[in-house]
Amino acid sequence: MGQARHTVTSQLCLSQPTLNRIRDDRDLRVMVFCAVDAPGVPHPSDIAFPAQVDLRVNSETYSGNLRGIKKKPGTTRPADITNLLRKIANYTNNISLVYQATDKVC
Repeated sequence: MGQARHTVTSQLCLSQPTLNRIRDDRDLRVMVFCAVDAPGVPHPSDIAFPAQVDLRVNSETYSGNLRGIKKKPGTTRPADITNLLRKIANYTNNISLVYQATDKVC
């Protein structure tokens, strides 16, 4: 796949009851994670984002760490996008993950 960049997109609409739960319980978070899904990779696999990745929610760039500890697989944490979401009932939040095609993950 060489140097090509690819984009994975998703849309998330939160219902009013879900928004109420998120507002009432600060421990509830909306998270994004990646994992390797390939032949020979055991399941469940560790959270692993591509080495070159850009996560955006409603065109805002996620600024948290998607890499984890260098050369330590499984140290990457999910991306908490709760604060980037527009918390309006039935609003379509657009989530995109732009990545460079590579075999290397973080």
